[in-house]
Amino acid sequence: MLNNIFKYVPVNYLYGRIFAIFWLTIFVIVFIIILLPQKYISTSRDVLKPLSQKEVEFGNTIAKNLSKFYFKEKHLPPNIDETNTDLLRQLRKEFLIKNNLVKEIRNFFLVNQKTGRILINKNNLRIGIFSSLAIDPNNPQKRQYHQNLVMGPFTIPNSRYNLYITKKLEPRSPLYYKIISTPFQILFITMLVSTPMLLWFSWLITKPARKLQRAAETVLKGEFKEDPNLELGPKEFVKTGITFNQMVHSINQMISSNQRLLSDISHELRSPLTRLKMANALAKRKTGNSSELQRIEVESERLENMINDLLHLSKLKLESHQNKGVVDLFELYGDILNDAKYESKNMNKLLTFNQMPKVLLKVNIPLIQSALENVIRNAIKYANKNINILFLKKRDFIDIIISDDGPGVPEAQLDEIIKPFYRVSTSRDRDSGGTGLGLAITHEAILSHKGRLKTFINHKGGLSIILSLPIYNIT
Repeated sequence: MLNNIFKYVPVNYLYGRIFAIFWLTIFVIVFIIILLPQKYISTSRDVLKPLSQKEVEFGNTIAKNLSKFYFKEKHLPPNIDETNTDLLRQLRKEFLIKNNLVKEIRNFFLVNQKTGRILINKNNLRIGIFSSLAIDPNNPQKRQYHQNLVMGPFTIPNSRYNLYITKKLEPRSPLYYKIISTPFQILFITMLVSTPMLLWFSWLITKPARKLQRAAETVLKGEFKEDPNLELGPKEFVKTGITFNQMVHSINQMISSNQRLLSDISHELRSPLTRLKMANALAKRKTGNSSELQRIEVESERLENMINDLLHLSKLKLESHQNKGVVDLFELYGDILNDAKYESKNMNKLLTFNQMPKVLLKVNIPLIQSALENVIRNAIKYANKNINILFLKKRDFIDIIISDDGPGVPEAQLDEIIKPFYRVSTSRDRDSGGTGLGLAITHEAILSHKGRLKTFINHKGGLSIILSLPIYNIT
């Protein structure tokens, strides 16, 4: 049977598995109900059962004694509908005690023969249903409710009331009978059984999606690794996993190609530049040093520095995702700060920094060290007297604020200085000897680690740069 169903429901596909899981859950629940003994499952044909002769005699005896107790001993009127309810409860208890029926009878009820009104316990649902089904005193019936057996009706002599008796049952009825005999309990058990099954099946269904999510997050972090597990599971996810791994493979090939291209460009640019510098040196020997040859030498060195920075910037973009390690903040920047403090002191400048918080970072260590060192050296270079470095922990990020008291940057150009080759018209110009790539390299390094770089003018008029890096949580 299952083979025939699965023939038309492809369980290798996600929609087929969802259908099969819900179908299987319903099948299991129905199968359990079918396995229950039929004698414990109430149907419309066997809800009511006839009483034995002994039970009929027992009920009629109780009805006669009750008539004598109510109307002869207690002198109640034939119509007791209007009798005080508390009095009737008290008389019922007294009658059971007097006739030694407390252990045998749990309760009894009086029902008006004409109106069907239940005395004392007016809202008893079971007696109300039973009394509407069993209405003939000449053919009293019985039905089991959990640990109680309801019997009746029995005619109470000299009155307009029928008697219904609730007896205690020993031994107790099976637990599954209690469940089957109440619709609300059937619904509750069905939900109780099916909920964990459906949750487990749902977890299995979404497992391939979670694997794909983790793989995408890994790529987002810059780790381009193929995952063979993505090619297992439902066919929809298998095809997606294969495509995802092919994409990662293509990215790795592109990175390798670009690295080879950079290596070739480096060689092709450096070779004529080296020949130019050699020719310039030979010209100096023959004709002596001149302003023209000096200019050629300066521009050659500047061009060489620019090529080095360009190659370095391109290399950062390609390799920033590789060789990442977990490192403590102090271990990462401790030596750099001490060296910068010593360097600034030799230049008659003061560099200060606060105590670094204890946090871990997952970074390309040489790259991130170079990023901060570049900003600090620029701050030392352009500061008048003071450089301050502040480490602040803000939720999932560590902010490093480097500030100087130098000439600063025009506010309109704050967002431009991190672009490659951009120069401001102040002291930070070509005469400084830079190539205009320092902050661009730092910016690329920070972005490659999902961080942020921000610039602003501080209260001293100098430039402040904020480097924000995400904190690594081991958990």
